[in-house]
Amino acid sequence: MKRSSFRLGLALCVIGIWSVCGVVWAADAPAPPPAASGAPKAADELDGEPPDLTPRRAIFLSMEDAVRLTLQNNVDIKVDSISPLILAENITMAKAKFDWTFVSSYQETHSALPSSSALSGAATNRTDTAQAQTGFQKNLITGGNIQPGVKWERDKTNSAFTTINPSYTTNAFLTISQPVMRNAGLEVNLSGIHLASNFAAIARYTFKQNVISILGDMQGTYWDLVFAIEDLDVKKKSLRLTKDTLYQTRAQVEAGLLAPIEITRVRADVASQEEVILLAQKNVEDKEDLLRRFINQRASKLVEDVGVVPLQRTAYQAVEPDLDHEVREALFTRPDYISAKLIIENCGIQIALAKNAKLPVVDLSATLSLNGLGDDTGSSFSQLATGNFPDWTAGVSVQIPIGNRLAKAEYLQARLAKDQSIWNLKNLEYDIIVNVKQSVRQVRTNLKSIPSTRLARELAEERLKAEEEKFNVGTALILDVLDAQTKLAQAESAERQAVVDYNKSLILLEKNKGTLLERNRIHLSDNYTSPGTPEE
Repeated sequence: MKRSSFRLGLALCVIGIWSVCGVVWAADAPAPPPAASGAPKAADELDGEPPDLTPRRAIFLSMEDAVRLTLQNNVDIKVDSISPLILAENITMAKAKFDWTFVSSYQETHSALPSSSALSGAATNRTDTAQAQTGFQKNLITGGNIQPGVKWERDKTNSAFTTINPSYTTNAFLTISQPVMRNAGLEVNLSGIHLASNFAAIARYTFKQNVISILGDMQGTYWDLVFAIEDLDVKKKSLRLTKDTLYQTRAQVEAGLLAPIEITRVRADVASQEEVILLAQKNVEDKEDLLRRFINQRASKLVEDVGVVPLQRTAYQAVEPDLDHEVREALFTRPDYISAKLIIENCGIQIALAKNAKLPVVDLSATLSLNGLGDDTGSSFSQLATGNFPDWTAGVSVQIPIGNRLAKAEYLQARLAKDQSIWNLKNLEYDIIVNVKQSVRQVRTNLKSIPSTRLARELAEERLKAEEEKFNVGTALILDVLDAQTKLAQAESAERQAVVDYNKSLILLEKNKGTLLERNRIHLSDNYTSPGTPEE
């Protein structure tokens, strides 16, 4: 009886000392206490620290730095940035239709024909002719064409009746043609420029949409990394608590208060948590690689073992979005919605072109010229300059297709394409409204879940404290303590996850509204240049 009382007093003394100093002892002791008899330690030392997987080098990255580096270095953004530059050149190509063109030609001809009359001046008529023409031509925005130019000709013959031999003829002319029905007017002839401008604008808005998508994904990955790191810390903290419980359990087993099997149960839980930490560490490294893929820093190649340390932590600022305002802003700023409107505008231009193509061809043309003749080039131009020998030509040509089925079919296609584009815009509008509503609802839900998860974590802390106190006095099982520790770790992770989910839902809302760049104070210039080619 005395021996039992002595053993009970000794056990209570050990438990009291542990309750005061246990945590400090676990942190400072170079090695855990020896296991009780009947519960030998495993060869792999399961209650030791998990392997250190910290990378040799790390990049310290704020959210602002991540945004800046993504815009500067992301390969997907560089690829997408080239398309607007390509389509912008179509505007220049469309305008080039109205550029001046220099034209010039020269040819020589020799002919020998038998004479059919004694008045031809020779038995065989031999003629050598040289012709040259030079000038300019230009398409007019009205649909017409203008062509000023000069012709020069030298004729030499063996005819005895030719007064001037060789003779030089010069001609200065101006030719103008103008359609009055089909292909006439500014609307038709400037349509190529308007279409090219709209397609270039669509390419810019598509690029902006892609940048928003990439930037939103990067920021979401950034917050995923923040959570992964803090979740790893939570799991390491839980492992330390479990190890503290292991040391305390050993003390009680040595005091004879618990059976040795209780040590095995705790050590099994330690081993399980160490495996969880390894998976959590892998998750951190995976998120680091994804984030490095976004920022694409040249100094840190993806194959290298370089970590990323986000400077943001799981903090948040409560925002209560207004649904009506968010929807109106989305319909005003979404790049794909603006692009859909430009597509409808292009369809209207195509309808105008197709309608014009149904008209008959009626073209007017006129030519005014001044002529000169002489025994050399100089005298010929001198006579031309007097203006005494003018001539002019005027005409009209008409083409009326019978049936005109091709033009009618193209016109109907253009109208149907516009109807389809209008329905596409309406469908996109409905999608935007639904997406924004869902995003607003998600923001509100995630914001409300933060206090709930905080309360759950506080209650889990209180429960663990109570279970430890009950265990210390022998009124609770070790399984109750382990369960409380697990529930606390889960609650701490859930609280951090709630904050991260809230921050990510704000990013998703701005992404669905098309305002993510503006919220990050980013303006995409229309005058950006090609990124060039990748460095080897």
